[in-house]
Amino acid sequence: AQITNVTGDGTIYTLVFDGEIYDQGGNMTTNTFTAPVDGIYLFGLSVNCNGLAADQTDIQLYIQTSNASCIGGPRSPGPNRNVNNDNNFGFSLVTEMDASDTAYCTIRIMNGSKVVDIGGSLGTYNTWFNAQLLA
Repeated sequence: AQITNVTGDGTIYTLVFDGEIYDQGGNMTTNTFTAPVDGIYLFGLSVNCNGLAADQTDIQLYIQTSNASCIGGPRSPGPNRNVNNDNNFGFSLVTEMDASDTAYCTIRIMNGSKVVDIGGSLGTYNTWFNAQLLA
């Protein structure tokens, strides 16, 4: 579902995911993944942003884990938005986690007003987060 007016003015917003496709161990809540075992994990994040303004020139995506805060996605210059003022931003991360460590995602868009919406699967793009145990 679309969540409106969450960032754009520098507000850090914790992403909420309202559905699951697979969750084999019940390790995901609406916003937090909990590692079931020690290991190396691959995370992927894709965020659908709607209502981007021309003056919003700094976009930061984070995957926050118990052991680190990892930034990805575009920085400056600002968003290359489509004609609907939408765009999708994402990145992936490989990191070590211990059993019971957690991971969650945030977005921060600056240099404008708080008008950016986070779209679900209804917009031009989809918002999603995945976690996979590699080793």
